[in-house]
Amino acid sequence: MDGAGCKRICDALKHNVALEDLDFSFVEIDDEGCVHIAEMLRQNKALKKLRLRSSSITWSGCKFLFSSLVCNTTLTDLDMSRNFIGNEGVDIISQHLAKESCIKKLNLENCGLTAFGCEPLCCSLLNNSCLLNLDLSNNFIGDSGARKLSKAIEENTTLRCFGLNMCEITNDGFSSILDALEGNKTLHVLKLCYNRLGRDSSNPEANSENLRYRIKIVTSSRRS
Repeated sequence: MDGAGCKRICDALKHNVALEDLDFSFVEIDDEGCVHIAEMLRQNKALKKLRLRSSSITWSGCKFLFSSLVCNTTLTDLDMSRNFIGNEGVDIISQHLAKESCIKKLNLENCGLTAFGCEPLCCSLLNNSCLLNLDLSNNFIGDSGARKLSKAIEENTTLRCFGLNMCEITNDGFSSILDALEGNKTLHVLKLCYNRLGRDSSNPEANSENLRYRIKIVTSSRRS
């Protein structure tokens, strides 16, 4: 499907009141497609879930898309995974999340995010009271990004599921996350598969034995 096909579908959905789930995944709609989707979202009042996985979208398309969400209150589930929007795109998303966003589930897996981009994202999560599920897996976050996100984990009171799989996090970054979890009572699921946990750490307090003990403390306090 080309841009013209995307436009025809979006034009049809401007006044559609039945369709709730739209999946454009693995269709190269590019940034041009985001322009058509944005125009549709400004008028559509039914769509709840939009999947744009691997759709060749950059930060430019991200800007068009999120500009339309300012006036859309029905879309709550957005999958932007496997689009190289980079830190520029995540900064645009962060500005939206810091306002009165209606997004409850956001997938940014494999989007080219680095530790630098975690700073505005963290700030937005401190003010956001709607997002329940955020996936940042397979990004270049590392221990530096994990430390920045830890502040959001500690103070955010609505997030229930946080995905950080394959983010190059070692014991040092995990130690910061555990510090945050001691003060967080609302996060139920934290995904950390395929990271570098168990490797040598620069912080002597972040050895694996100590971290295992701290995990028991955090999980037992939640059960009680």
